[in-house]
Amino acid sequence: MANPPTIEREVTCVTKHPQAVPHKGITHLAGKGWQMTRWQVTAAINSGGEAFYTQVAGRRAHVEIVVENREEPYLQTVVDDQWTDDLLALPECPIRSVVRTDPRR
Repeated sequence: MANPPTIEREVTCVTKHPQAVPHKGITHLAGKGWQMTRWQVTAAINSGGEAFYTQVAGRRAHVEIVVENREEPYLQTVVDDQWTDDLLALPECPIRSVVRTDPRR
């Protein structure tokens, strides 16, 4: 049995760009005192050391990684074994809180 994650982070806002599949447009996730790219969150979940969740309309939804047809993974929330749009329901992160992770910019 896998060990539970050592860190749980509540996601309170997202940054996204328009995409045909809206969840694929999420580029950054953030919460109180932290901000990460989608790739950083994916790596943190895959490592087993961190878990992410949202609290929308009084319910807790876990952030999970979705991989379809060998495409790039994206993040989506799950409640009671059902995929939800809770990440998309979160407000956009303020521009000033998004940290660029690409050193070329």
